[in-house]
Formats: sequence, structure tokens, C-alpha cells
Amino acid sequence: MKMKTHRKKFLTPVDVVRREYSKPATVHSFSKVGFWDAEEILIDRYFNKGESVIDIACGAGRTAIPLAQKGFKVTGIDFLPEMLETAHKLVQQYNVRVEFLLMDAIKMTFPDESFHNVVFLYNSFELIWGKANRTKLLRDIYRILKPEGYFFLTSRSSYAFGKRWIAWPWSIVRTCLLKALRIGNPYLELGDVFSRGTYHRYQSPFSIWKNLKKVGFVYELFNSKGNLEQNKKPNFFTNFSADKSLFFIARKPDKNS
Repeated sequence: MKMKTHRKKFLTPVDVVRREYSKPATVHSFSKVGFWDAEEILIDRYFNKGESVIDIACGAGRTAIPLAQKGFKVTGIDFLPEMLETAHKLVQQYNVRVEFLLMDAIKMTFPDESFHNVVFLYNSFELIWGKANRTKLLRDIYRILKPEGYFFLTSRSSYAFGKRWIAWPWSIVRTCLLKALRIGNPYLELGDVFSRGTYHRYQSPFSIWKNLKKVGFVYELFNSKGNLEQNKKPNFFTNFSADKSLFFIARKPDKNS
């Protein structure tokens, strides 16, 4: 009699992110409203009061609410109803106006040139699974941004000293060897990581800038959170920083000017 073998059912990275970020404890941890000092420095430097801003992966409104307090016309999108439920409560508490929409970042339906500025903060770019999805997202952000508008993106470096170098050998083993043996998660790509209950895709700053420029963005600023808050300039080694976030500020050029 032939025995049946059952292959373990693996979750996709999207399922993992949804599971982790919909937990009440996780939602609560994202309900603290307020900018980082680095975020406020850059917003004051690049945004003009009264402009429209879309906060992608806005969560419970950590940055959407203070953006509204500064006088911006704010739209926040997130694909988790649990996050937006808390965001709506916080908007009432802070007595500001923010339009929150239940929407997946890789399925945005806004018309072309809808917003003066776009923010994608708190390293949420790391949660986007798949090269095709990340490329589509950057193209859509470029599309919905008005000419001369700014895009703020934060992420952590895959080159971080002492932080993520060990993850690369394991990623190679997992994606090449274990998948070949049919005992590894078939959804993971080289460089993908499951850590602390969720999914991350760490990328090099060079790769991020390459992809931003490929869709049409031009460079404005690159620096670490710590450097910005200490008024320090970046250097080559900032690409290898283990800081909490690296900031990428890109601009959509006006091709008619």
C-alpha cells in the first residue's frame, strides 16, 4: 500500500504580515502618535503647508495625524482594517481631519498626479513581498505624485554592520537548498527573512536608489535617522549603517519645465 506524504503548508509573506500586524498587541504598539525628530526635520524642509500628502501603510495613524496637525491634506491607506479602526478613533481624539482608506499599497487606484507628496515610513517598504510588487508600487507612487513632488521612503540596510550579514548565508541555504529539497518555504526569495513573527525584505541602499531612478525619480537626500537628528552629513559608510531607519528622499521632476 502506497503511503501518502503531506508537505507542510507554508504561509505566504503577505499572510505572515497580515497575521502579525492585525494582532491587538501589534496594533496597540503602533497607536502612539507623533513624528520622529528626523521625520519632522525633513517634512518641515521639503513640504509646503496646505499640500496634499498620502501616507502609505499608515497603520494606526502615527504620522498621518501629526501631518494633519501641521495643516496638510492627508490621506492614509492601509490594508489592515484593525489598524484603520484604531486610526479612526485617534483622529476623533486629536480632532483632526484625515481620510483613511482600506487599500493595498500594491493595488492603488488613485488618478494620476493626485498628491503633492508621498510618505512610506517606518520601514514598511520591507514588508512588500516580491520584486514585481515592489516595482509596481514604485511606479504607482511615481504616477500618483504631482510633478516636483517628494517621496519619502525609509528602510534598513541589508549591509548593516553586525546586524544582517549572518542572514545572507542562511537565506542562500534556505532558498536554494531547502527549497530544492522541498522542505523550505516555496514563497521566499533570496534575501527574504522571517523574523520576530513577521516578514522583511532587507535591501541595499544602492538597490533602492537604482529602482527609484529606474521609474523616473531623481535624488534629493539620503541619510540615517541618527545623522539627521544630530545634524550630521551622510558619507559612504551610511550605506552600511545599522540605524533604525535610512531615509531616501526622491523627487518627481517636471518634464515640461
